[in-house]
Amino acid sequence: MISLSPPTICNSAAEAAPAATTLVASCVVITAIVVPVITALWAKHGASRVRAT
Repeated sequence: MISLSPPTICNSAAEAAPAATTLVASCVVITAIVVPVITALWAKHGASRVRAT
């Protein structure tokens, strides 16, 4: 039978894990908010260029 044990992390990575988790979570939230807005603006701009020609 295969034993699944959690991976061990070196001390320097373990110390940085809380800050890294916060950074990744904030990047995900910001991306989830900003990308749809930029996509909508891009689509609106592209649609106006197509109608103009």
